[in-house]
Amino acid sequence: MDEGTLKDICVRYSRLYSGAIADMLDKKGCRNQVLPYYITPHTVADRVAGFAFTGQGYPCADIKDNDTQARLAMLDSITPYTVSVWACGGHTEAAHWGEIMSTAARERGCLGAVVDGLGGLGEMWGELGGN
Repeated sequence: MDEGTLKDICVRYSRLYSGAIADMLDKKGCRNQVLPYYITPHTVADRVAGFAFTGQGYPCADIKDNDTQARLAMLDSITPYTVSVWACGGHTEAAHWGEIMSTAARERGCLGAVVDGLGGLGEMWGELGGN
């Protein structure tokens, strides 16, 4: 899809009530498509709509491990009109997403982030003009 079409879809979807979307997905047989209650927003935005850019975070086995190059490659692969979605297994001993990653992702057109685990987002997306 071209960038204009992606933007139009995101704008249209951001106007929809999430409960209506969940109901329609249920009727189509796509159940369990909403976030669990314990994953909450860390932004001033009341909603965000975009294509999922998925990743997985996990605790580092050794503090000497350096994942900087892999992290930079991941950030460089983010495309406009995406929402970064991170499955971290609820891990809360280290932040899997923070200010630097938020800034880099936002510069690449990412619209927001969802993290199943600790993230140092605060109100970062709102401060950066996020949706």
